[in-house]
Amino acid sequence: MAQQKGRLLLIKMGNGADPEVFTSVCGLRSRSFSLSNNEVDTTVPDCDDPGAVVQKSSTPGIQDRTFQGAGLFTNNAAGKALADAARLGEVHNYQVLVPGYGAFLGPFTVTDFQWSGDMEGNLEFSCTFKPSGSQIFTAE
Repeated sequence: MAQQKGRLLLIKMGNGADPEVFTSVCGLRSRSFSLSNNEVDTTVPDCDDPGAVVQKSSTPGIQDRTFQGAGLFTNNAAGKALADAARLGEVHNYQVLVPGYGAFLGPFTVTDFQWSGDMEGNLEFSCTFKPSGSQIFTAE
């Protein structure tokens, strides 16, 4: 199995046009994309032997998808559009490309956006994206 480069885990912002054009969120030095499922407890004690050991069971509940990234802020059009999306609370279509696995496409909201910097360093940013609707997955 071939290893994948972490820098190829990308998030791309859509421009809303038809057809939609996606541009990479630039400057990210670290990134993560997590998939999680809430657990719905379906455990029921044995009706025929209520004193027996109860076996836990569950089914998947709500699924969450979160993309986080941090890096150096670039004040190009894409960087400013991302900051504006956070400031204005806008929902945009994004693509999350997971190398060696596939792509997730759908509406996301920037739920957290932060600028930071040291006196002698470059301006940095961090951001968190949460889904705002259903996502389409395309396997690689």
